[in-house]
Formats: sequence, structure tokens, C-alpha cells
Amino acid sequence: MIKETLSVGKVKNSILSSLLLKYKTDDKRLIIGPQIGEDAAAIEMGDMVLVVSTDPITFATDRIGYYTVVINMNDVVTMGAIPKWFSITLLLPEKQTNTKLVDSIFSDVYITCKNYNIALIGGHSEITYGLDRVITVGQMIGEVKREKLISSSGAKPGDILFLTKVIPIEGVAVIAKEKKDLLLKKGVSLPVIKKASKYIYNPGISVAKEAIIANETAKITSMHDPTEGGISTGLYELASASNVNIIVDIEKIPMLPEAKILCEPFKINPFGLLASGSLLITTSAKNESAIINRFSKEKILITPIGKIVEGDGKVIAITKKGAIPFPKFERDEITKLF
Repeated sequence: MIKETLSVGKVKNSILSSLLLKYKTDDKRLIIGPQIGEDAAAIEMGDMVLVVSTDPITFATDRIGYYTVVINMNDVVTMGAIPKWFSITLLLPEKQTNTKLVDSIFSDVYITCKNYNIALIGGHSEITYGLDRVITVGQMIGEVKREKLISSSGAKPGDILFLTKVIPIEGVAVIAKEKKDLLLKKGVSLPVIKKASKYIYNPGISVAKEAIIANETAKITSMHDPTEGGISTGLYELASASNVNIIVDIEKIPMLPEAKILCEPFKINPFGLLASGSLLITTSAKNESAIINRFSKEKILITPIGKIVEGDGKVIAITKKGAIPFPKFERDEITKLF
């Protein structure tokens, strides 16, 4: 492998793919292992399957315990599993940490787990040299019956692609919470900032309810939780995992009205911004009406934004000027602020 200095954000898929191929595992009980686009691992445990995810939180500081639990939970529910057990590694900055801070994070994690009927089973905490902010790494374990397991690699040509809620919920909330003073200096009004900062709760960054509803309503071929790298990376990961092409009507993608207001001052493209809170779902086109009707009854926005066709991992955007490759981002747009 050629030596290359890497930038902040996810490791490039091209590099990650070669590493996963080089260091692959052959455990026979591993149903779904390391793969671009898969949200978690799936391990056979008798009649049940354990679904295991891990994710860090590196950009948010306020309510970081809540973020850590929910982001990891999302990866488990997108595979059809019920989240059961959670552990966390808590890395705290030197000279900035006191007992009040530690207690507030522990409390946040505990209450969030309790609200979702998840057991907090352990982890690790330490004051870490060289950090300028709190960093957490969570691990969520869930379980599901073998026949109910869903993966990101199941999308099939002819399927319709749905997006739940709007984008980019997490990114807009993080910008509002972490860059309030800078936004005020750039002329963004305080009411807009306050409203945007609450989006982590409403419409919320959890996709648990949507995943359960979709799974109950129709035969779901795949679900994927777009997080770092925004909806763009989520789409490309889904296309890669399923070895298909995705055609997206870019004008149909629902976006928060505050996204443009908060993103423009920092030259951030919302399509590449943290998108937790939305869920990509694929299912046979015959299920379109059933899905839309069920989500309408539950008062959750769901939008058909595209379709799955044969291909090899491309994402094509249909625009007013014609078909173009969907915008691609090597790293999440939020890194422009840090």
C-alpha cells in the first residue's frame, strides 16, 4: 500500500476495502462481517443473531452521552434487531475534567439507555493526555431472529428507495449547538439557532421507531443509517454493499429549512453533512403504498426519493439539468468547522 497522509474524517473507502480484504476473518458464525456500507456485524447464536455495532462521537460535546447511545442504537435497529446491551469508552481531556462533568455524562448515558430499555453493561473511562474535548466510543449489542435479519447488502434492482424524515438533522443540530457565537457574528438570528439546536430531539436523531415500523409493514430488502459523510456517503455505501446503482431525484430529498441558513456561512454542502435521524429504506415497488400509508398514520415523514437499478455501486442524481453523479465527499462537511 502506498504511503499517504490522510485527512480528518472517515478512512477512504478505497483504502478501507483493501484493508478489509487483506485482514479478512473466516469465522463461520459471522453472518455479516466487516464490509463497506454495513451498519453492524451479525453473529449466529443458536436461533438468534447478535448484532454488534460500534461508533465514536468526536464532534458533539453537549449531550454527548445521549448522542453516543442513540447513534450506536441506530446501527443495530437498521438490521432489524432490538438493542439490548451497551458499553462505552469515555476519554476525557486533561485539565478540563471535573467530577461534575463525569457525572453528567454518566447520567446522560444511563437515562438514555433506560429510556430505550437498554442495559448499560460496562466500559472504560480515563483522563487522556492530548485531548481538547470529550470523545466517546460506544458499542451496542442487539438481537434478532435469523429470518428477520436485514442488511445493507439486500437492495435489489426494481426496489424503490425511501428516506425518512429530513436531512441533515444531526449536522444542523451540531452546528447550532457547537458554533452558536460564530453563527451570531455571521448574522444568523438567535431564534433560528435555538430552534435548530433542538432538532436532535425533534424530529430527533433516533431511527428506532422508523426501522420497527418499516419492518412490521412490508418485506424490507435493506436499511441504512446515513451518518458521517451525510446522505451522500449513505447512498454510496448502500450502493456499494448491494452492488447496485441508485438513481435519486435530488429535488425530492427533503431538507430542513435551517440547513441552508446554517450551512452557507461555512460553505458547507448539506448533502455531505452528518445525517443521523434519517433512514434509507429499500423495498419492492409493490410495497410503496403500504409503506407511505403506514408512516402517514404514524405521522412520520417518508419520501420515495429514487430507485434501485442494476449496476456496480454508482449513485446517479436526477437534476433539472439532467443526470449527473451524486455529489461525493471524502470527509464529512462538519470537519470544516473543527
